[in-house]
Amino acid sequence: MTTYRVPLPPRGVGSNARSHWRERARVTREYRAECADAYEEQGTPDTPLEHVTVAVEMRVCRKQLQTKVVAGYMAVDDYRAWADAQDRYRPRDEGNVLDAIKAAIDALQPARVTGSTIIPGAGIVVGDDARHMTVGAPRLVEVETFREEGVWIMVDEI
Repeated sequence: MTTYRVPLPPRGVGSNARSHWRERARVTREYRAECADAYEEQGTPDTPLEHVTVAVEMRVCRKQLQTKVVAGYMAVDDYRAWADAQDRYRPRDEGNVLDAIKAAIDALQPARVTGSTIIPGAGIVVGDDARHMTVGAPRLVEVETFREEGVWIMVDEI
C-alpha cells in the first residue's frame, strides 16, 4: 500500500459550493493539477497500475487562531499553516468528503488532452472507472493543529 498526502480541497470545489459553473471548473482543474504534482513529488509507479483500491482520510482542524501580543507584535501559534489553510474547504460530514476530493482521486490517472485542454494526472492507475479503481467510504478526522491537516489517499494494488 502506498500513502499519498495532498492538500485540503479549496473552497468552491464541492457540490455545495454556490459559485458559477465556470469558476467551479477552474478551481477544480487547479486542485487536480495541485494533487497530480503532489503525487509525483511523493513518487509514482513506472507504469500505471491496472486495478487498485483507494481509501481516503481527510484530516481537518476546527480550532480558531490563537494570538498573543509580545513586545508590541502579534505572535501567532502555527500562523503559516493557519494562513495557508484559510482558503480550504472543510466538510462537516463524511458525505461531502468524497465529493470535495473527487479531483484528487481523478488526478491518480494519467494526464490526457481533450481538445485544446490538458487534463493533469499523475499516472498511478490506468483509469478511474470501476474496472480500474474501487474507492472505499471516506473518513473525516478532526486534528489539533493546522499543520496536521490534509487528505491522505491510500492506494493498494489488487
